[in-house]
Amino acid sequence: ILSYLFICFLISVALSILFFTVARPVSLNIFHDPGLIWVLRLFSVGLPFYILSLIIIPIGYAFKKVEFKVIIQEFLLPVMNIAVVGIIFILGYRLYGAVAGFIISGIFGLFLGVYFIRKIYPEIFTRSECIYEPMKLLGYSTPIVGIIFCYYLLFQLGIMFLGAYRSAYEVGIYSAASNIAMFMLVFTGTLETGFTPVIAQLHHADRREDLIKIFNCVTFWGVSFALLPCMGIIIFNKEAMALFGNDFTAGSSVSIVIALS
Repeated sequence: ILSYLFICFLISVALSILFFTVARPVSLNIFHDPGLIWVLRLFSVGLPFYILSLIIIPIGYAFKKVEFKVIIQEFLLPVMNIAVVGIIFILGYRLYGAVAGFIISGIFGLFLGVYFIRKIYPEIFTRSECIYEPMKLLGYSTPIVGIIFCYYLLFQLGIMFLGAYRSAYEVGIYSAASNIAMFMLVFTGTLETGFTPVIAQLHHADRREDLIKIFNCVTFWGVSFALLPCMGIIIFNKEAMALFGNDFTAGSSVSIVIALS
């Protein structure tokens, strides 16, 4: 576990430095907005904390502590983010409120993760004989990193192309519509939280028939639960987009297309 956290820390710091370095060319050449330079650089400062707060959560899966993710990632972090953004937004610092919420929630989540890890597995912070195998860990995790990178890149390609060829206004509308469509993943994300450690255990025990049955069951209910918010977005698309402001109702049709896709 210590090797895992140390490698993740080094990668997060490297990504933060890279993000800080490319903030200027990305802001000028892709989004054509010099005002985003320091915004992106502030995001890069909070990136290591945010990454580590998300990385530390799967450790609870190894000990079958699903509530570990639910409490931190699904509840406390969003509440903290909303509270910080709301307070700073009221004070008049709108964009920087979002940045501050990202940074503070990342730091808060990291400390919470360490606290819960100490409760689950206190021996991790005590000096004991450990076997460190960073090369094996890197060999196992490198393909997974590539898959996750492609996954996130796929979700961000739309914003990147819009930023390169269209205005910041259209980028904002598309981002808001994407966030509205993400409500469809609330129920499936809940099922995934409980499904992940179960499927890992069944695969390890070579219980393929049980694994297939549970997979089909979770897939059926995941798709079924996603239909309800999808219908809600289709019917109340303008009202949903109006949550971001009246100007965003122009993207109501975009929210329908993204929800259906």
